[in-house]
Amino acid sequence: MTENTPLEILLQFRKERDERVRSNPRHWLALAGLFWLEEGDNPFGSADSNKIVLPGFPHSHSGCLRLENDQVSLIEAAEGVLLNRQTAELRVLKADADGDPDLIEAGRIHLMVIRRGGKAMLRAWDVESPALKEFNGFKYFSFNPAFSVEASFVPYDPPRTFTVTDVIGSQHESSMLGEVHFNLDGKDLVLQVEDAEDEGLISFVDETRKDLTYPGGRLLTLPKPLNKTITLDFNTTLNWPCAYTPWATCPLPPKENHLPVRIEAGEMRYHD
Repeated sequence: MTENTPLEILLQFRKERDERVRSNPRHWLALAGLFWLEEGDNPFGSADSNKIVLPGFPHSHSGCLRLENDQVSLIEAAEGVLLNRQTAELRVLKADADGDPDLIEAGRIHLMVIRRGGKAMLRAWDVESPALKEFNGFKYFSFNPAFSVEASFVPYDPPRTFTVTDVIGSQHESSMLGEVHFNLDGKDLVLQVEDAEDEGLISFVDETRKDLTYPGGRLLTLPKPLNKTITLDFNTTLNWPCAYTPWATCPLPPKENHLPVRIEAGEMRYHD
């Protein structure tokens, strides 16, 4: 049996990625809002009188979240508001950072507490979002083997701690594993590699951000362990979720990862 070529592997990955989006009602494309939770009571629903107004939320449904002592509790829930697919229980909620987060549902609107920079927010999805229903696939450059290059990985010993800032201005600490050195278009270039649990993560921007790719940056992942010589295949680069919605909380690429070249490979800008 012959092995699949890099192009065949890439096309299969892209096909499966599109299929996962179509089967996921809470994909980034379905995001419908992101709200900072304020200390005290935060009533939510479709009425303008609510602190958190959710278009599409059933008119007869409403609820209230209380932020107190850095915990978020569901303290009110109209009949029909579900918590984890069951009649809503009034209690402290688990956020995304806690693992196995709680999910509030009311009709087409799904809600989850998330934490960014230690602050609590409410994320909303519309599972009947037109953006999700009209999804016709992501956009990519054609495969170009010239953008699959050999690189040298130079580890930091020990790894360096740095501050990651995201698009909403919150910050968190992360770790840089090292940097990759490579040559592209006759230019010697360097990218820093972040520690992302079982992967190395490169968040970067290049000159195509001006016209063809998402201006906020793209990402490239590397399987661990990272050897001294690795392959950087920019054909596999993907967009951060902020390329699809204004309600994501993507990290900004470090200034060291702004490349002075055009990398016409990988995922393109989703919105023209």
